Amino acid sequence: MALPEIVQTARDCAAAGADGLHLHLRDDEGRHVLDAGLYREALAELHVTVPQMALQITTEAAGPYAAPHQRAVALEPGAGLVSVALREMVQDTEDAVARAFYMECHSRDIFVQHILYGAAEIDLLARLLPDELLCDPGLQLIFVLGRYSKDQDSAPDDLTPFLARK
Repeated sequence: MALPEIVQTARDCAAAGADGLHLHLRDDEGRHVLDAGLYREALAELHVTVPQMALQITTEAAGPYAAPHQRAVALEPGAGLVSVALREMVQDTEDAVARAFYMECHSRDIFVQHILYGAAEIDLLARLLPDELLCDPGLQLIFVLGRYSKDQDSAPDDLTPFLARK
């Protein structure tokens, strides 16, 4: 979807009552594109067109982008809301680097939504986040029940392993 189409869709969604937009940029084949400049351009246009909407970008890459690139995309476009697949963001990354990333987001008032693909990632997040962020009542978590697979069926019981963690 080209930027004019994204803008029109956002306008239509806002007119229908939506107050937020989660933005994935994709190439002509539908693959994730993580480009800070393209996100910056999209955010600038959307802020003008739908200033009342909360705008969240994603760094979820589904494979092709390494963790350092994803962290840069989270920090560089000027987004206030960023969705991050934890397992991708910290792949081949020392804990200190991951902690520094989260603290940098916090210092820039970038609110991170954590995408967790398995209950064990709750423990990983607890290990990586400084206590002030882990205990923040605004901590945002998405528990992924579906996958990018054909005939995937998800059910409410799939939440049990996530909810059983403390």
